[in-house]
Amino acid sequence: MEHVAGAGGSPGGVAATLPARELYSADHAHVRAVVNALEGTMDYWQCRRALKEEAVKPSYRVESFAEYLPSLMEELGLATRMRNYAFAMRERLPGLERGGDARVRGDESASGDGGEIDSDARAEASGTPSLFDDDARETAGMLESIAVARRVWRRQLTERLNELSAASGTPLASAARDDAGDDGGATKSKRSAAAAAAAAAAAAAAAADDPIALASIETASIVRAIDRMAFTETARADLPHLYGHADLLRAASNVGWTPEDGGASTPAHVPSWGLVKIELRAPSTTWLRAFFRQTAPEHAQIGVDDLVDASYAARRDAVAAALAKERSIPKCRAFAKTGVPASRRGAIWSAALGAAAPGDQRARAHFDALCDDVRRRSLLVDALFARDVAETCDHATYFPFAESLRAVALAFSRDARVPDLCVGSGRCAPHPMLDGVARDGTKRRDGGRGGSTYPPCGVLPFDGFASFLAPLAFIYAHPAELLDVFERMYARYFCRLHVLSDETFPSPALVGLLRAFEDLAQRHEPALCFHLLSINAPAATLASAWIVHAFARHLDATQTLLLWDRIVGYDSVLPIAVAAAAVIAFRKDALMRAASAEEAREAVEDLSSLQIVPLLQAFLWRDGDGADERR
Repeated sequence: MEHVAGAGGSPGGVAATLPARELYSADHAHVRAVVNALEGTMDYWQCRRALKEEAVKPSYRVESFAEYLPSLMEELGLATRMRNYAFAMRERLPGLERGGDARVRGDESASGDGGEIDSDARAEASGTPSLFDDDARETAGMLESIAVARRVWRRQLTERLNELSAASGTPLASAARDDAGDDGGATKSKRSAAAAAAAAAAAAAAAADDPIALASIETASIVRAIDRMAFTETARADLPHLYGHADLLRAASNVGWTPEDGGASTPAHVPSWGLVKIELRAPSTTWLRAFFRQTAPEHAQIGVDDLVDASYAARRDAVAAALAKERSIPKCRAFAKTGVPASRRGAIWSAALGAAAPGDQRARAHFDALCDDVRRRSLLVDALFARDVAETCDHATYFPFAESLRAVALAFSRDARVPDLCVGSGRCAPHPMLDGVARDGTKRRDGGRGGSTYPPCGVLPFDGFASFLAPLAFIYAHPAELLDVFERMYARYFCRLHVLSDETFPSPALVGLLRAFEDLAQRHEPALCFHLLSINAPAATLASAWIVHAFARHLDATQTLLLWDRIVGYDSVLPIAVAAAAVIAFRKDALMRAASAEEAREAVEDLSSLQIVPLLQAFLWRDGDGADERR
């Protein structure tokens, strides 16, 4: 029998039994296709949850629960339900009748029709609305209140995107751009020839050990990469943002409210001074100090000690140079916990994230392919990405990088690897899939039922997206390297700041991160939190922008990168919540004098002068804060 692990990690490794082998042999492509499709339906997860609930009953011995599975599934009617589904899917999955290993979730090679999936077949076979099928896998085992909030958020995003398309007269996707021309093949051949010539020149320079020639070739490569996307300078950039940090805060604060109160009041059974009403356990001070023990004052830090001790800076630089050659992921992460010298940050981060080494031609070839895709077709989200880049680069710090960041943002939008990177990292998917939209941005033929990943990267641009790219431009000169590292940082860390999930410590998603921030602020500064509530300015409303943007829009670029060192080093976004609580505590005096919400916002509006590392140390390790050991 085919076994599938229990949802959310069931007790004792309990497994749910699927009757797939009654139809085919275990290694047959048909079985894999049916099981893949089945895992994307609500029926599948409901059956797993029913078995999980049964497993915790005292009438069963957990260690031998698997023995009861076949008969138990028959008694509960689950086996028949699965058989009916498998039978229906035999004839409905694309390519199944030809013996192909069809896949769901918009795989173009499986469906053969631009990436659309046969969601009608899945919905009809299971009797469940396709709205819930698409993200059933993502919400399996998730707290029901968060799963509901995810669906509401997904519907809102879909509606906003469709409304924006209708109001602007811009389709979600359109054919080749006007400037693509009919000589695409010739242009591509010229580019291939140029790339081959550049590679040969680089090889010759490397063989001759000529650093000047190599530097010249690298500069030319960067210029060519940016020039390839020069046509995007005319991209439309006047469309409004789909959403911003305030929308995310509102969605997160609605989690846990019941339909009866319509989100208008706080449930009486959850006493809280904060906006996050769901009970997610926050870490204690003892736990935080153990987790962040390398930030203690007795450990020297890049961002503090290197500014006053040249010998320490030299030693760290030498260690970083050796690690950059070794490219050991655990060693590079451990090194980053106390900060990375600016000159070595690019190599250390690339190694710690498993990205391509600097100069890797595969990363550059991948970037070129994505640029070609941007040239071939236009998406509505291109205008949204272009606007956000323009706003981010309308700043004295980042304006030189406008062309490069626009190229990276649009190439990122086309990269279908991003959702898989998120899942492969054990993290949550970037966004719920959108209703009625195929992978290529066209409307679905079934009249709007079902969904797929749009844009291909699965990330809808939001107000402040480009702020995640901008600090990286100081580290990576070539757009291909910037894109490669950013995608891995987004998949591993930053996507958690923009999704509703119940993932908690040591690297929580948005709801858990907000909950951690509020708990820290209330624990360390209760009088301040009460005062902010009294003037209708809860601490989370002041800090939500910092958290959603990982401080990239608020701290000086150097300080942002120092904070991100700790994110990479601890492999967690928790430093963001600690930093936000530290800023609130640091600005306590000004906030206590605020008599209105507007004055409170003004008190924390400018963070450009803050030094983030000493701030973290002072907050985590100040004396007299062991009072919460009872937690």
